[in-house]
Amino acid sequence: MKRTRRIAALLLPVFLLGMMGGSAHGSQETTWPDPEGTLTVIWGMDAFATGMRMGEPDSDTKKYVADNLAGSAYEWTIREGTGGQSGKYGEIKVLSVPAFSYVNPILDFTKLDSPPSDWKAYSELWVWVDLAGFGPQEDGTDFSIQAYERDYKDGSPVEGKFERWAIMTDGIYYLQEGTGWKELVTKKHMITPLPKDYKGWVRVPFSSMDVVALLGAYNCVFDKEEVISVVLGIPCDESRVGSSMKIDSIALFAEAGSPTEEPTSGPTPTPSGDPTATTAATPTPTSPPDATGTPTPTQAPEASPTSAATTPGEGSPTASPTEQAATPGATPTGGQQDTRPNNTAIILLAVVAAVLLAGGTAALLLVRKKGK
Repeated sequence: MKRTRRIAALLLPVFLLGMMGGSAHGSQETTWPDPEGTLTVIWGMDAFATGMRMGEPDSDTKKYVADNLAGSAYEWTIREGTGGQSGKYGEIKVLSVPAFSYVNPILDFTKLDSPPSDWKAYSELWVWVDLAGFGPQEDGTDFSIQAYERDYKDGSPVEGKFERWAIMTDGIYYLQEGTGWKELVTKKHMITPLPKDYKGWVRVPFSSMDVVALLGAYNCVFDKEEVISVVLGIPCDESRVGSSMKIDSIALFAEAGSPTEEPTSGPTPTPSGDPTATTAATPTPTSPPDATGTPTPTQAPEASPTSAATTPGEGSPTASPTEQAATPGATPTGGQQDTRPNNTAIILLAVVAAVLLAGGTAALLLVRKKGK
């Protein structure tokens, strides 16, 4: 069901909040109602066996998730129950602290019979998460979701040219809040900061993304004709060892009135409840390239990255993507404003204080000299 509402802009004095020690990574600017359009799930958890450990070769034998840290730094286990967004969900438990205290699971579309790779009809990438109990989260959680695409020129793929795309510095993203959405601005390239215990959808517009240059920049255009994987960024620092977060559906959003194109399909279930799912065409997959990851989204890797195999797995789950109205559903928990100190403001205040202190000292020496 599509809902249309009048957008009410509620502007906040974010500059003053920053100078008073507000958010350094995300600042609330506007509250929005639900967007009008269609949400298409491209990666759900129901297609995978309960208990399956994603990314671990002895359990995830088709390597749907590629990451050599799976099973050592963390476990990603498929669970049943009501803990996720709909149906089965993924539970990610931190086991140890890896290099950079960060992991990058790669959701490899090339392992699917019909990869959901054509994103031309869409404008946003969504993912559902639940951070309740994921460590103390004193500074929130620096989460990341990225897209890895093949470069195209004049409508044809360019051999051997791939780019990773993620949210840019000062890029806008949205989190659920009540019955609507909170617009935030990130101050970290590749990072969508999430508040303590956040639960709900994370929305990243394509217009907020730019190329991750350290992994290779070629035409610097987000070519949506062939997206070969989605890459997650999950912090695994000492404070999170033994704790877990949940992850569920990954979806694409198309605004109402955008050109209608049949999306490709992935391992996605038909969600329970409204609305009724619709089925799309399932074209033949293209030849897959290598899918590579990095240990962390904020630093260049020191060692060889995780590499996914380059051939589709036989017997991959085959299901059509599900389309539903872009409605959050149940009211999410979390959504608190990020209250981390504004490092830029603190530095500016420190500089001003230093200048004033230096000036005061010089004046005092001059008075003493005249007094003599």
